[in-house]
Amino acid sequence: MNVIELEQINKVFVTDEMDTHALSQVSLQVMQGEFVSITGPSGCGKSTLLSILGLLDTCSSGVYKLNGSDVTELNATQRAQVRNRDIGFIFQSFNLIPELSVFDNVALPLIYQRRLNQQEIKQKAMYALEKVNMVHRLKHYPGQLSGGQQQRVAVARALSTDPKVLLADEPTGNLDSANGAAVMELLAALHREGSTICMVTHDERYTNLAQRNIHLHDGRIATLAVKTKSAANF
Repeated sequence: MNVIELEQINKVFVTDEMDTHALSQVSLQVMQGEFVSITGPSGCGKSTLLSILGLLDTCSSGVYKLNGSDVTELNATQRAQVRNRDIGFIFQSFNLIPELSVFDNVALPLIYQRRLNQQEIKQKAMYALEKVNMVHRLKHYPGQLSGGQQQRVAVARALSTDPKVLLADEPTGNLDSANGAAVMELLAALHREGSTICMVTHDERYTNLAQRNIHLHDGRIATLAVKTKSAANF
């Protein structure tokens, strides 16, 4: 089953001076349980593509189906609801709220769903923290954690809602080699457990861990390569 289906996606940014074609005729499918990397030079459209996949932005034309449902024409409120329910984000800069504890950062997406009681929220948040080995830091604040620990908390937050897909935007970009490798081991383990992952990265070491690489150039898919080595072998 395809979790993501893009058909002829175009994205044009319109300004007074010129129109910028960020994505042109992008079509792709991501199957349930697949690990896909997205690569390409700076300005090729990687972040724009991830923003559209995550419903943070909309395409100018084309069709986007998420888990079989057409989400192309959803309004901002509907996109936010789908985002919170079906998509987990892992950002390069972690995007944790400094004033909230580790536990509260992970629980926040669950609170926004407004369908769980406090006990259910606690159970889900604790389960997510256990998966990333950060339960012992649940009362700490982001400023008291290392970069690698903050990214683990960010992964737990992304996992807390049981999303259909995890979107990772340069998840190791702000980490040293050791912490970057640790975070990638965590993503690889999540993939082995069945998570669907789309990851933007410029690091070839981590690109090679994905099952498939999508290389963008000037807003178009230049190559679609299936890897012989996958995250399952990390």
